[in-house]
Amino acid sequence: MIAKTLIAAAAVATLATAVSAPANAKVNVDLYVGGFDPGYYEPSYPVYDAPRRPRYNDYDYEPAPVYQRYGISCEEGRDYVRDSGFRKVRAINCGGKRFTYKARRDGNPYIVRVSRRNGEIISVQPAY
Repeated sequence: MIAKTLIAAAAVATLATAVSAPANAKVNVDLYVGGFDPGYYEPSYPVYDAPRRPRYNDYDYEPAPVYQRYGISCEEGRDYVRDSGFRKVRAINCGGKRFTYKARRDGNPYIVRVSRRNGEIISVQPAY
């Protein structure tokens, strides 16, 4: 009878330790995989990276457009005259505030003046 009591007490004790062991178990596993620094830590404050300056060899880099200070170029004025229905447009004078072109429309020669500031046609006069 004492033997049965001792066996029962041992079984209860084993069962009690088996049940309570997983509740108190704290598992700490450190695993190191090559290439990662185990001493790396995340800072508790936010870190802001400065924007990267674009380089000329970057594919997404586009230089800022260059705006002319004094309006359109002589070639752009010639294109405006050509788009207005004139053909055989030649530049006569591309200096100053107005550009002057010699052009033809319907076989007749004309002198066309274009504003350098905005590209508007100022005057159209027949050339004799």
